[in-house]
Amino acid sequence: MRAVYWTFQQQPHRRTTPKHRGNSESRTMKQLVLDALDLMFSLRGLGWSWFNPRLRLPKERRNMQSKASFILSCLTSSLCTMVLSDMAHYFVQSFDPIHLGTAAGGTIFDPTLPPLTRYARSTVITVLVGLVMCFSIETLHNITALNCIVFFGQSPSQWPPISNKPWLSTSLSELWGYRWHQSFRELFGTFGGKPLAYLIGPMGGVMGSFLASGFFHNCGLWGMGRGSDFPRMGGFFVMMGMGVVIERGWKGVTGHRVGGSLGWIWTMCWVIGWGNMLMEAWGLRGLMGSLFVPDAFRIAPLIFGPLATEHRT
Repeated sequence: MRAVYWTFQQQPHRRTTPKHRGNSESRTMKQLVLDALDLMFSLRGLGWSWFNPRLRLPKERRNMQSKASFILSCLTSSLCTMVLSDMAHYFVQSFDPIHLGTAAGGTIFDPTLPPLTRYARSTVITVLVGLVMCFSIETLHNITALNCIVFFGQSPSQWPPISNKPWLSTSLSELWGYRWHQSFRELFGTFGGKPLAYLIGPMGGVMGSFLASGFFHNCGLWGMGRGSDFPRMGGFFVMMGMGVVIERGWKGVTGHRVGGSLGWIWTMCWVIGWGNMLMEAWGLRGLMGSLFVPDAFRIAPLIFGPLATEHRT
């Protein structure tokens, strides 16, 4: 996706940090290779001319006094979020160890339960999987930061936090525009937001970005080798876009942004409610049985006991 829109770039992307400014001819081959790798794999464009100045970076919570203190802070954070992710993942799999606990896959809606209990169960699973995603993304980000700082000599300032406690969001706009990770914001805006904004206007830009996100995540689902499920996968992201549009409409009518405790209730209900169909798509294709950490190294089974699962495939 990035190769496509960079093909039409009118000017070359350049470093903007003082340390890296200057003529490329004065730089060593090692520096040029590291710059090329950073350009290819940087998701938010930090330190590059393509960085979006409207992107709000989360407040730094790690120790930035020195590189050593930052590395220690990253390591500590990684271990904590890894344990929290494993705990939440374990509880998800414990609802149905044979299906949700393995790559076999299964529904989050137990047809043997009465409707109220059935949807309460699926909602708890949805919340837990959401936490797994939050903590897993944090863990991966911190581990990647550690490697890039230790082995490639990058600066801690190049690795600001990836997200900012999404569960505290008091509006959908705050959730998707700030608190959730913004790693693919440029891609989704370029492929979906800008074309529809040109055709329809600002609301089209919102819906186009979420539609592009739906297609992107649906490709990941298709990669499981069991087909895609755009009605559920894409439908979730389309409804997130609709929610943001509703919030903008609310502001236009009342003059007030969505926020506060009522805004938090609205946000959680909208995300978790529609999230049920997203989790159903993941569950049916075995994604909830993913093996993030080898069983021998998982903390939750050591505490609560092993899950009665069949051999993972």
